[in-house]
Amino acid sequence: RGAELQSAIWQGSTVFLVYGGRYLMGADARRVALRYALDFRRFIRPPRGGWLEPITWAREVDGVLYVSNSHLTYATATRGQNAYVSAISLGTKKLLWRSPALVANARTFVVTGDLIVAGYGFTAEPDFLYLLDRRTGKVLDRLPVPSAPEIIKLRGNTLHVRTYDRQVVARIVR
Repeated sequence: RGAELQSAIWQGSTVFLVYGGRYLMGADARRVALRYALDFRRFIRPPRGGWLEPITWAREVDGVLYVSNSHLTYATATRGQNAYVSAISLGTKKLLWRSPALVANARTFVVTGDLIVAGYGFTAEPDFLYLLDRRTGKVLDRLPVPSAPEIIKLRGNTLHVRTYDRQVVARIVR
């Protein structure tokens, strides 16, 4: 449809291609085969309207696609309606849930077991890591961090978080 490739996100043999901020294609990189293509037109706007929020990260686990979408601006500019994680069933292509707002403007998030670890923060706003229930999207807990989370990685049960100006290490306790 003429949209430019904005990012490629690797997850094992799956590569997610994001075009125009709203189209996401999931492909099997080993077989060079397209598995699905989705238009996130309904998801790149907050529930009550507002600024467009391009897809920023994606992960696929057990037939569910988890996608974050956000934009970098103050929460007040969007009446606090930005930075979500959504879960979509790949079998039905239907939305399973959408997280509360202001939980996911980091460039990555992590899925581990029944949990999602996402991050939100912005200049002069509170900065947190969020622990979401992977089945419902509900916030289970949050951890304050010294500045906005940017990159979240998991090694074992240890989270390595690059924030705007620091490195944070945290452990997931189940």
